[in-house]
Amino acid sequence: MQSAENPQKKTSLLRLLKRCGRLIDAEIDTSLKRHSIARSQYGVLYLVAHYGEPSQTDLLEVLKIQAPTLTLIVGSLVRKGWLARTPYLKDKRIHKLRLTINGKKKFRQIPDPVSKLQRVILRNLNAKEVRMLETTLSKVIKKLSPKDV
Repeated sequence: MQSAENPQKKTSLLRLLKRCGRLIDAEIDTSLKRHSIARSQYGVLYLVAHYGEPSQTDLLEVLKIQAPTLTLIVGSLVRKGWLARTPYLKDKRIHKLRLTINGKKKFRQIPDPVSKLQRVILRNLNAKEVRMLETTLSKVIKKLSPKDV
């Protein structure tokens, strides 16, 4: 006879996942603070560095944040001299973003906080545990992700 699922166990698992996410965010924030940059700013620099000259609209789709929030982040990076905003030739309402020389220099100075943290987290897991963790988290993400229409 199967026992009924323990609702406390489900809650406990969700709390563990949430706590894990918060701890990861805190570690990344601490790592980036040493370089005087916020996680949101680093995310924009990272995307611009890796995807050429995206528009702010392109970044909105990837980052899944509100337009006013991205405008504030981009404005801050422009004021710091790390990012340049250029009107798109075909449509002046669209702005392409690119790293400035100082932005490229700053980005190179910042060790990738995600890769660094991943090495620390996975250090005590064997290959089988890592595969299981990846598989399990991928299933959770797939289940929670909005379905494409």
